[in-house]
This record gives sequence, structure tokens and C-alpha cells, in this order.
Amino acid sequence: MKRLLSLILCLVPLFSGCGSIYLNYKDIEQIKVIQTMGLDYIPSGVQLTLSSASTGSGNGEALCLTGSGNSISEAMEQIRNYSYEDELFFSHINQIIIGEDAAKHGIEKYLNFICRSPDLRIDTPLYVVKDKSAKETMGKVGSKSKGVSEILKAIETNDKLHNNSRVISAAQVINNLQKYGGTLISALEYGEAAENGKDKDDKSKAPEMTAAPAGYAVFKGPELCAYIDRENAVGVDLLLNRLGISDIVVADNKGRPVTLETTGGKSQVVPVWGENGELIGIDVFADVSATIVEMEDDSTVSKEEITDLMISKLESEISSRTGYVLQLSRKLQTDFLGLGGRIELNSPQKFRAMKTDFAQILPALELRISVSGELSHTNDKR
Repeated sequence: MKRLLSLILCLVPLFSGCGSIYLNYKDIEQIKVIQTMGLDYIPSGVQLTLSSASTGSGNGEALCLTGSGNSISEAMEQIRNYSYEDELFFSHINQIIIGEDAAKHGIEKYLNFICRSPDLRIDTPLYVVKDKSAKETMGKVGSKSKGVSEILKAIETNDKLHNNSRVISAAQVINNLQKYGGTLISALEYGEAAENGKDKDDKSKAPEMTAAPAGYAVFKGPELCAYIDRENAVGVDLLLNRLGISDIVVADNKGRPVTLETTGGKSQVVPVWGENGELIGIDVFADVSATIVEMEDDSTVSKEEITDLMISKLESEISSRTGYVLQLSRKLQTDFLGLGGRIELNSPQKFRAMKTDFAQILPALELRISVSGELSHTNDKR
């Protein structure tokens, strides 16, 4: 009798919905996987925008939701309460976009939320969108089949392949602010997509928009204070020893454009100390390699002369762009490049004995840049 009773008790869960191991199961179509978060400043607090990839929305179209509140948590709760979506899943957020106005007002509270939220990873990439809000960018870029999440994922993939990763995570931003008092965040710009070319004769169709890399946003403390455009971002990448593939346009001896493509580079930062032990300057030594990818033929000039001229042009351009970035750091009086850390590694005892904070003496330092260029190959047919 006891055996029979035990068997009945074991079989009850199999026929009872309450005892099913699938009690909390939901169809994948009911779950909306959020992959991109946007943060904007409003006078009353925060405007939050959430977007899924088209593959994570259940119907093949990118989802975009917006809410506001005194805090990010309150804005997120508003979206949950007022959305007709079945369930929002936040643990797959892969990118966070900060609107320009929000960045100017300061990102400290956003970083604090990222650190404390159980749904976000601290290594999530951050972006600042130039001249736009995160809401406008996320709501208008892409198409029904490809939203902002896919666009940013493509940017990150291309960046890793060609530029040794310019994307900067929340963890890196927090670390830079704590150690150096300044930081860089990857910048985006909002513009017309190249795909519009195929429909350019169709005037009735609104052009598709996209987000594209736009160099770096510069922060002094938690506030946005400047941008470094794509052209001068080469100087940043060289100083951070992650220079990858970038196009540099120079002129030949007849003033015609020549496109050089960098293939790599590295830099060394050497402190210059005075007799009293104070830091008086910084010497930057850089090596850069490139190839010639586009130029017009010139039979009047030898291959050796072309090589010498292009190396000279390469060195001049790299020196100019690196100098621009260093001068900006001096002007803003913020070590967004982390130069202080490199100097400390070079001369730890002297650096720690400095009486004045490194960022404060930046404007008075003498900066010297020496660039050595190399053409690895020219694809020359001759």
C-alpha cells in the first residue's frame, strides 16, 4: 500500500500544471531582448531609450522604447509599466549611448548606475553622440530590419579588425577618471546612410540614417569638454599604442592627392626632468608604417624619390596630429591620454616625489615629438 501511495505521489506533478518544471517558461516571441540603452538629460532627471536588435524583438523588426523619470531606475520602471510588450530582458545590453547634452551635464550618475545595476556589465562599451540626443539617434537610425544595435555591433567588429579597438568600456572610463581625472569615450555622428545611393532618384522616400564613428569625446572630470575628430584620432591611437589601419591623404610634388594607409605604429613617452627634480618636458618618440594605396603615376620621378617624399609627408602628418592631441590635453589641463601613468612607470620615484599634480603642470611642459616613418610596400607595378 505504501509503495502504491508513493507511486501516486510521484506521478501527481506530471499531471499537474502547478508542479510542472516549465512553470516559468515563456515563448521566445514573448521576450524582447534589449541590446542598446540610451541616456539623455532632461531638467526633471533622465530620459531613457531602449532598443532591441531586429532578431531580438520577436517580429523581425527593431524595437525602440522611451521613458523618463527622476532616475534611470524610475525611467526603466515607467517603460515596463507603459509598454505593451510581454517582457523586457535587460541582461544582454551590449552598448550604451549618451546624448551630447547629458555628457555635458556630467556622466557620474550614469557610471554609478552601471556599476550597481544587476542587469548591466561594467565592460559595456560607451558612446557619445555628437550634436544629438540618444533618443533621436536610436529612434531614427537604421531600418526596420536593422536597428541601432546591429549598426553599433558592425562598428565594433570593424573596429577590432582594423583599429585595435577604439571602443572604450564603462570600466575603462571609470578607471581613467579615478587615476587621471579625464577620459576619452568613443564618439558617434548621425548622418545619411550610404544605402540611400541606390534610391537617390526616388524623391518620395525619406533617406535612411545611420550612426558612424566620429573620433573621440574628451572629458575633464565627468563632463564633456571637447571632441577629437576622426582625422586627429590617429594621434590618439598612436599615443595609446593601438594605431591600426587609417587613411591619411597627403600631396605629391605636383600637389595631387596621395592616400597613405597606416598599417601600425607605436610610441614611447619619455619624461624630461630638471635639476631640481621637477618635470619640465615630455619627449614623444614614434614609429609609424604605411602603404601607398592611391596615387597618380609620374614617370618623371623615381621610385626612391617617391618613397622619400611620402615618408616625409607621413612623418609630418603624424607629428601634426599627435601634436594637436597633446596641445589639446595641455589646453584643457586634463590628462585624458593617461600620460601621467606612463611617466610614473618610466620614473616612479621622481613622479611620486612631484609636489604638483601632473595635470596642473601640463600647460607649462615642453613637448617634443619625433616621428620615424616607413613605407612597408607601395604596390608599385614598375
